[in-house]
Amino acid sequence: MIKAETIFKNYNKAISRVYKKIFSDMDNNESEDGFIQSIDDLKECVREELTKWENTSFDEIGGITPLEYFNGINDFEKLVELFKIGAVICDDSMPEALLNKLKSFGDKAVESMMELAFGSEGLNLEEDKSLIALNAIKVLGLWKLERAVGKMIDMLFTLPEHDDELFKESIRESLVNIGLPSVDPIIGKLETAQDFTDAHEYLMMALADIGAGNKSDKIYRCLKSAFLRMQNKILGASCLATYGDGRAIPALRGYIEKNRNTIDMETFFEIKSAIDKLGGTTDDLIFIG
Repeated sequence: MIKAETIFKNYNKAISRVYKKIFSDMDNNESEDGFIQSIDDLKECVREELTKWENTSFDEIGGITPLEYFNGINDFEKLVELFKIGAVICDDSMPEALLNKLKSFGDKAVESMMELAFGSEGLNLEEDKSLIALNAIKVLGLWKLERAVGKMIDMLFTLPEHDDELFKESIRESLVNIGLPSVDPIIGKLETAQDFTDAHEYLMMALADIGAGNKSDKIYRCLKSAFLRMQNKILGASCLATYGDGRAIPALRGYIEKNRNTIDMETFFEIKSAIDKLGGTTDDLIFIG
């Protein structure tokens, strides 16, 4: 396992170097021509650099590449143990070569990730076990496992309010990665919400992100209804702006107009910003204070 630990630590250094190079280039105006235009562009640059890293040989692991190392392991249980080690050592993502090798075991790998994410140790407070569950959730999202959606949502509602933000964000991201199969279960939770908790808000953000590229009346209606019912109007307005349907403008303007004398400055300007993003007119909206 010493070789694996060496690879994971080297992987962290590689990611750090990649980000430093990218942001250094941006600071030096080398990205003016649109090299980095979006988060997707950034992710693609990182992916390309890490692919090069996977195919670079290292003396510390016997002169082979990380890709050769992971591809050379055919013992499934050993791969799972390596995943657990990597989950603790890796600062962010995990080597794609390891995840691809795990995935090649099909249902066996899926069941193992499901157990690590949602089994008896899933919400263990011990940090190492918590990190393993967290990374397993991310993997299930990357693998777009539809049957993990319900368990992810259930877990979201078991997490303490205003705590475990990393877990909540990882679940949100995984639901977005799974995509359309997440929509109906999320809508089901939001439509029946009486009081909106952290969990509901993370589901709203996920729904807005998924819906931005998959417009539908049911998604729009759910987001609009949630905005009108929830206390956190800032987040609700942000989700409507992310979704990107101009039909929400009257509801957003209506909230400001009805609460003109009581609305706080932050909420006013966040809703105003959402209206602007949706193409609405806001020149007549003035904060009274």
